[in-house]
Amino acid sequence: MRKTFNIILILLLTVATLFSSEQTSIAYASANETIVPYSTKAYLLVDYNTGTILASSNESEKHQVASIVKLMTMLLSLEAIENGAINLNDKVMATEHASSMGGSQAFLDAGQEYVVSELLKSIIVASANDSSVLMGEIIAGSEQNFVKIMNDKAKELGMHNTLYVNATGLPDANQYSTAGDTAKILKEVMKHKNYFDYSTIWMDNFYHPLDGRATELTNTNRLVRYYKGCDAGKTGYTDEAGYCLAASAQKGNMRLVAVTLGANKSKERFEIVSELLNHGFANFKNEHILEKGGELDEMVALRGGLVNKAKLTTSEDFYYIAKKGEEGNFEIKLELPKSSKAPLMAGDNVGLAYVIKDGQVIGEVSVVAYENNNEQTLKDVLKRVFASWNIIKN
Repeated sequence: MRKTFNIILILLLTVATLFSSEQTSIAYASANETIVPYSTKAYLLVDYNTGTILASSNESEKHQVASIVKLMTMLLSLEAIENGAINLNDKVMATEHASSMGGSQAFLDAGQEYVVSELLKSIIVASANDSSVLMGEIIAGSEQNFVKIMNDKAKELGMHNTLYVNATGLPDANQYSTAGDTAKILKEVMKHKNYFDYSTIWMDNFYHPLDGRATELTNTNRLVRYYKGCDAGKTGYTDEAGYCLAASAQKGNMRLVAVTLGANKSKERFEIVSELLNHGFANFKNEHILEKGGELDEMVALRGGLVNKAKLTTSEDFYYIAKKGEEGNFEIKLELPKSSKAPLMAGDNVGLAYVIKDGQVIGEVSVVAYENNNEQTLKDVLKRVFASWNIIKN
């Protein structure tokens, strides 16, 4: 019986692979539909949890993206903080090169010390060019070295249509990205909790320790104040790039990412992204089918353990997005061994969970042990024997 079930699953998975490869290349809404109210070079609406494209136009077309480049600067800064290479409380000295940057800035004083957390805040909130360059110098020794790391990271993330030339997004004809790659990098930045400590700040001050003066910081992403659920994003503008914006908002268990590149006016980029988000929340539903860490109904027999059966969970969440009214019916099929041998520790792989929609396998997730299941010792065996003996005796 199990052999027959496995054969059916393999056939279903083969069909699912063909189906999913088509689905990832198809947007639910084409550029011909009236979603975006203004002219723009490219736009994209994508579901954060599944990566499904919900609306798009020219999402793979290369453009200068201005300060959206700083999303990579943020990502590498957040990673350096999390892996201990630098600390939020570290004090660093501003260089002549960093303090010479034009455009939006924190107005760093060359030769003066600043706290890393303040530099990061000025980048995320106010798109400070000088702070961006200084963070690159702290991490890599120079902006040039940092740019190499930026491009290496882009390749690692599969951002094949992106090339960085500086840490700021200041104009350079050789620097480019796409709406699709911009959505990818924003999603990566949002995986870091420290980012959200700054991303929703509307207004704050950046203090200069030498003379006590303050630079007022205002969030360039006005949607964090005016669009309910928006808690992440990055703006960009140069004459060459036009007005750009990437932003993310969450309502319930659905999170969306929207990008526009090359809008004609500052106001229009916010209108475009708002319309994209409205379209997604109004027309789609995100189903949370499997919850990472959530206990499954089935258990697996355990040999040599303190318990006879081990509880199970999944190694990751599984979401499915569909148009409202077309959600369909879902079924979970578990492929498990007849038994597992103790010790079986939390997170140890046990089997697979197949997600089936309307008779078709649409994905799979690893099934793992829910908790630690220690091996039974001789002492444990003796305890059980004596306990049984006492029950019989009484």
